[in-house]
Amino acid sequence: MNKLIRMFFALIMISGISFAQSYSVHFEDSSISGQPMEELIIEGTITNTLESEIVVFITRENQNLPDNWSSSLCFKSCFAPWVSTISDTIPGGGVLNFSIHFNTTTEPGSGEATLSISLENSAEKNDYKLAASTNPTGLETPDGEITSFKLLGNYPNPFNGETQIQFESNLASNNALFRIFNIIGKEVFADNFAVKTGLQKYHLNLNQADLASGIYFYQIIHPGKGHLKQTLFGKFNLIK
Repeated sequence: MNKLIRMFFALIMISGISFAQSYSVHFEDSSISGQPMEELIIEGTITNTLESEIVVFITRENQNLPDNWSSSLCFKSCFAPWVSTISDTIPGGGVLNFSIHFNTTTEPGSGEATLSISLENSAEKNDYKLAASTNPTGLETPDGEITSFKLLGNYPNPFNGETQIQFESNLASNNALFRIFNIIGKEVFADNFAVKTGLQKYHLNLNQADLASGIYFYQIIHPGKGHLKQTLFGKFNLIK
């Protein structure tokens, strides 16, 4: 009997070691800094050290960010900020590239987020704390003007028929993007529009007759240059 018990515990230990070595995680950096309004990106990889495939989950357990900052989890593309868990299958010996994007504002600040990485059908997980900060110097336009890209909200909200989304910007672009997502993060509408040089207020009139009643989220994205892409986020409640 004692021999059987020893064999049983030996099998548990071997199994635990095997699981702990089934994948490895690497981050390029655990912290990043940049200028206000910059999109700060921390990249990481998960390597499957087994010959068989694994299903991995990346969860943003918590975050502590300045007002109006947000973060997004990304694989090949980025998910909406309210999506806190993403998953993918990694083939045997394969590598999964992922990242977390911190969307900052014109005000300097610092924040952090904790990512948890786990496998399907397992309670074991590993946590990683990642930090981002912006320095106190403002980001300037070519003519020396401090940039502004700020959401002013939408009214009415809730609404039935039409609502007006307002924001201000002095960042010129012919390729700004407006996107709408439903409550589960699926994109239901997208359209490009132009913004001009000089500080101005903009009004996007939204009349989505083909949308069902419910809560929706929207993004206003300015492409910027390099990593200086800027994103605003809002929410509205459509009642029919």
